[in-house]
Amino acid sequence: MLDRTKVIQEIDRIAPVLFKESHTIDWFTQSVWQRIIMHQKFIQRIQKAQAEQRLASWQGNLENIVSVQSSDSNYAVCAIDGSQIYPDRHIDGFDCFLINTAGCFLSYGSSSCARFFSQPHVYVPEQFDAVLPMFSVDVVDMVREEREFALMAEQAVLLALESQDNPFVALFDGNLLFWHLEGKGTATRDFFIQRYCAYLDVLYKQKIPVAGYLSLPQFHDIIHLFKVGLGSDVCRDILDSRQANQLMGRLDLLTDAELLLHVLAPCERTALFLSSHPVIAYYPEPLRPCFFYLNTGQEIVRIEVPLWMTQETHLIDMVCAVCIDQCTKGYGYPVALAEAHGQAVVKGADRDFFYQLIYKKAIGQNKHVSFSQKSLKKKIMSI
Repeated sequence: MLDRTKVIQEIDRIAPVLFKESHTIDWFTQSVWQRIIMHQKFIQRIQKAQAEQRLASWQGNLENIVSVQSSDSNYAVCAIDGSQIYPDRHIDGFDCFLINTAGCFLSYGSSSCARFFSQPHVYVPEQFDAVLPMFSVDVVDMVREEREFALMAEQAVLLALESQDNPFVALFDGNLLFWHLEGKGTATRDFFIQRYCAYLDVLYKQKIPVAGYLSLPQFHDIIHLFKVGLGSDVCRDILDSRQANQLMGRLDLLTDAELLLHVLAPCERTALFLSSHPVIAYYPEPLRPCFFYLNTGQEIVRIEVPLWMTQETHLIDMVCAVCIDQCTKGYGYPVALAEAHGQAVVKGADRDFFYQLIYKKAIGQNKHVSFSQKSLKKKIMSI
């Protein structure tokens, strides 16, 4: 068993190097941000580099900070999440995995309501033909994402019609930018991105606003813009020598969210950006992922939306208002996403039930299923 006394000793031992040093820059305020971004040479450098480097582009003025309001009116939100049981290499005789997708629908107004739903799916290799020759953790995760988009496309269309008198927003926990597919083989990438986009296209055709919500984002798109646009001349014109040295020395250590920590006040967002990731070339143009950063009042979050929504800014305002209100109701995190996760999560007891059910089915069909000695030892500990 875990010796907790020794764990305490180990934590004490590594405490001097355990925690990351804070690299936030308190003096980097909204006015400093705007003076840098509006500097002519800063913009010229970025524009010159756009053709040679993968830099995010933006709508309107880069320096714009947009104030948004929390929703104090009626609205409805549908959130989707998923969980899984990965294939167990310690069990021989069958090959499968389980995906559990679930959602939460919350409607606020004169007839407020809350609904929860879930749908399990069990997969075997034959369902994927020769496209995915083996099940891996990556494959299971990608299939889970597909089922999340499928469930949203199915439920959001129905729920949006039901909520037609109120604004309606569909929320995912995670990216709409499928950056992880770029490193996969062509067949795998095309297999999944076509399916993901097909479901997002359903929402597009119905004009249902959809957003990916990322808490504690670790992206560097804006940092990259700063690294390209800054130079000693820009720093000299705007900052004193200490600030200039500190900013240039810390850019590589900061995320976008950390840089924006002292720039965005609560209920403010950045301009809209179009991702420059190479994977966007495989999206239909209206579905290409855009993003912005939003101060929810508790943290700086990244919100990703499809390009078509950026042409209708009232939809962006709606997404921001819903996210801020959901974070207020959820004590820092959207309550709909938290509830969707609670519906989707597969616990240890669920996993045991799943494999016991398969074992009973094998006995009933006179099939052979064997457990590794390691697996058996975990189930029945002996002395």
